[in-house]
Amino acid sequence: MLIALLGATLPIIIEILFRRRKKQVILPTLKLLLKSQEQQKVKKQDLILLILRTILLAILAMALSRPLIRHGVVGDVSQRSVIILFDGTASTNQQIGVTTSFGLGTKKASSMIKELPEGSLITAIVISDDIDVIVENEEDLFMAASKIEGVRGRLGAMPISEGIAWTEKFIKDNKIENAEVYIFSDFQTYTWSKKNAENKLPSQTIQSLNNSTSDVFLVDVGGEPAFNIIVESIQPSEYVLTVGQKVTFIVNVKIVGKAPKDMKGQISFLVNKEKKLLREFDGSKDNWAFSFDYSFPSKGEFLVEVIAEGDDHAVDNQRMFLCNVPEDHQVLILDQNAGLDEKTISPATSFLKIAIKPNQTPGVEKNSRFKAKVIHPDRLSYENIANYSAIIVRGMSGITEGLGKKLEKYVKDGGGICFFTGPETNVYEYNKFFYKGGEGMLPRKLDKKKADPSADAPYPLFGESKHAAFSELSERKGTKDAAFVERFDFDKTEGAADVVLSLSDGTPAILEKKYGKGRSILINTSVGTNWSNISLVTEYPIMIQELLRYIVGQPDQASNLVTGEILKQDVYVSNQQLLLRYPDGKKVRLNPSEGEEKGSLIVRFDRTNQQGLYKFDVLEGVLKKSRFIVNTNADEGDLSRMSEGDVKDALSGSSYRWIPPDISLEEFVSKLNSVTELAAFFLWLLIIFIVAESFLAAKYGRRRGGNAK
Repeated sequence: MLIALLGATLPIIIEILFRRRKKQVILPTLKLLLKSQEQQKVKKQDLILLILRTILLAILAMALSRPLIRHGVVGDVSQRSVIILFDGTASTNQQIGVTTSFGLGTKKASSMIKELPEGSLITAIVISDDIDVIVENEEDLFMAASKIEGVRGRLGAMPISEGIAWTEKFIKDNKIENAEVYIFSDFQTYTWSKKNAENKLPSQTIQSLNNSTSDVFLVDVGGEPAFNIIVESIQPSEYVLTVGQKVTFIVNVKIVGKAPKDMKGQISFLVNKEKKLLREFDGSKDNWAFSFDYSFPSKGEFLVEVIAEGDDHAVDNQRMFLCNVPEDHQVLILDQNAGLDEKTISPATSFLKIAIKPNQTPGVEKNSRFKAKVIHPDRLSYENIANYSAIIVRGMSGITEGLGKKLEKYVKDGGGICFFTGPETNVYEYNKFFYKGGEGMLPRKLDKKKADPSADAPYPLFGESKHAAFSELSERKGTKDAAFVERFDFDKTEGAADVVLSLSDGTPAILEKKYGKGRSILINTSVGTNWSNISLVTEYPIMIQELLRYIVGQPDQASNLVTGEILKQDVYVSNQQLLLRYPDGKKVRLNPSEGEEKGSLIVRFDRTNQQGLYKFDVLEGVLKKSRFIVNTNADEGDLSRMSEGDVKDALSGSSYRWIPPDISLEEFVSKLNSVTELAAFFLWLLIIFIVAESFLAAKYGRRRGGNAK
């Protein structure tokens, strides 16, 4: 129809073909001048009418062609591809009116989708601890909207740049042209300032995304909370917990934002959901530290938690700590002189066993957290060593490859082991099965045995050790009564061990090595008095117990995770599916997979996106721990967010459009994707020009050949 625009040239053609021809007429000079002025006026009038009639025909052609305006679309796109990215990090659980920031985002997105034209393809993802795909290339708009409405807030702390990078890859993989990307976020500074796994900031990922699409829309669904109370941590002062011994739980609380000085808050201390203690705080300072003392009355697993009150953002007001409290932590001693009946114990090992758990006086607080069991190494295959907090290997010979591998796996999985030397130590076997050319768990390669006369023998310097295990002996001096008369030299060219305690001549008395998830200690003397009388001095029980505490470490660490961290446990009994319950009651089945060791099984779970207590529905003995807890990332509690100006500065060089909270997203998208027909506009314009042309033609006396009177 636009060819009809050529009709606009008709008045020009007619004017050229039928214009009056000039005739030469001899007239008086004055009359010629008067005639010339009149003709000039007529020519101007004819030119105006010519232009009007030309425009009139052009408007008529445009009206008949029915032109359309497509809003927000580059080119003629028959099928729209809309990609929605939801910021699902913990900060989006902040209250916005009667809903949350995340809930507001899903509601707006759902309404937006319903305004899209039929045939549009919808893809929606949530970033939290991971990237969850809600819908992918969904054509049913109401189905997509329904699924999005059903999504609930998460508690992760993934940087927004991860989701943007995923979106770019999705567009490229699906070869999408002219995609529209909508990012719903509260624009928390923490989320928008972190780099992704490829070390890229959000500005860099959006610039890269712009290579695939320029239609990027940032939808602000954040609020402006006055202040926020964050329970940052809860930790016991002593990680090796036992029944009856008092432990202090240290709780750190932080207030971010401007809290009113008259604000009154309180924090409750609970054990297994039962409130035990209460503390109060106010808005006079930003950081608070609280101490809660508690003694566990019986053995078992306990859920310790603290809950703060005083603000409107409750997600980060809670912190939990799951701990297993035994009567005593079990220590296994391997002694080749022990009887196979487990009743015969050598005197030297008896000294060690008493040092681990001295005789207890009735009515007095427990003097040790440990209890020892002595077995012959040949009986190790009958023990579930995962139930022991630490293993002590007395100097021995006759070590087998099987024994070495079993102890090595125990330490790799997080166990603690302590090696003694002595006259029965087989240097070749220790180096072969425990040291393994520096790849094993023994801290240093054993060399030749060294002996000194008693008067010249070096002795341990307890007070000079800066190691954490000797903090209780920091004020004790060395004593010659504990001289190391005999000991091993170490190959100084090999090994990456740390010195825990030195002798008076500077040689190492005790060495340690981090191995896998566990720790290994090497004490360069015998258990008994063959090489040293250290077992007879008063510092000996303290040293042994402190070394055990050190290598045991944090036995409950694997049960206390932060959103996004991965749970991994050994499966001892079956390779069948394991049923795991989320804190909200949702269930998921997990398939055990092969572990690092041949024939071993592990269960792995990486969807720790809910705060609270998780539980495996399994029989006793299948897993070491059937429950674990997940806390929120405390960094997400800082709700300070970026303004439109801050975003503009941070994303400098990127192409995007900002949609503030006060703009109706449905109306925006409706207009963005609408088509406006202009035929009516051109028809009204045509009427206006016809009236104008008729009026001027009558005035000039040119309508239908009339003459001006």
